[in-house]
Amino acid sequence: MTTLQVSRRLFSVHEYHLMARAGILCEDDRVELIDGEIVEMAPIGSRHAARVDWLTRVFTEVGGGCHSSSPESHRFGGTKRAAAQHYPAAPAA
Repeated sequence: MTTLQVSRRLFSVHEYHLMARAGILCEDDRVELIDGEIVEMAPIGSRHAARVDWLTRVFTEVGGGCHSSSPESHRFGGTKRAAAQHYPAAPAA
């Protein structure tokens, strides 16, 4: 039985950005450069998306001088659960 030797090529941040500019990596690609390797990331789930949206609004309001104890109530009816239900479930892998 023969053993196949696989070699890896690590990329720099500069090369990663060049690939994006050249169209090899697209804006919609779910990839990250981790320790020189381009790694495909899992899709964002509904809970994650809801929390990111909520935190974005919190930081936007705090930065703008508007303080609220429950910013999710402005858009989703007052609960984080309501915010999570706003987003569709992530596709099965």
